[in-house]
Amino acid sequence: MKKAFQLKHVHTLLLVFFCALVSPIFTSCGGDDGPDDPTDFLIGTWRVQGAEEYGYIQDYTFTKDGKITLIVSEGGDALTNEASYIHYPEECQIKIFTPEGEIFFWTYEKISDTRIAVLPKGDSEFLVLHKL
Repeated sequence: MKKAFQLKHVHTLLLVFFCALVSPIFTSCGGDDGPDDPTDFLIGTWRVQGAEEYGYIQDYTFTKDGKITLIVSEGGDALTNEASYIHYPEECQIKIFTPEGEIFFWTYEKISDTRIAVLPKGDSEFLVLHKL
């Protein structure tokens, strides 16, 4: 009886040792696998969907350093405006500050990683933006 107890005990110890040996395989992660920044999806260039139908292109480029550039192209002419922004991902809001001191509030709904519907404060229609 004592021998059976010892074998059972050794079996348990081997199982614990095996689990301790294998567990790092399941829990380790690479150096770049940190938590995702929820604002990363916003970084890049977004085009207003449907603007081409009216003869112009309207692009917004968001950068990680809080800058936003608006480029409106019509025919061969392009108008560029730069501003800064703060993104509040928890509230799905973007606050835009122009060099002239104007502040714009956007509320958005994330449709996918490459598509958002934006409602500028005071407007009644959403702009659908798709990522280029």
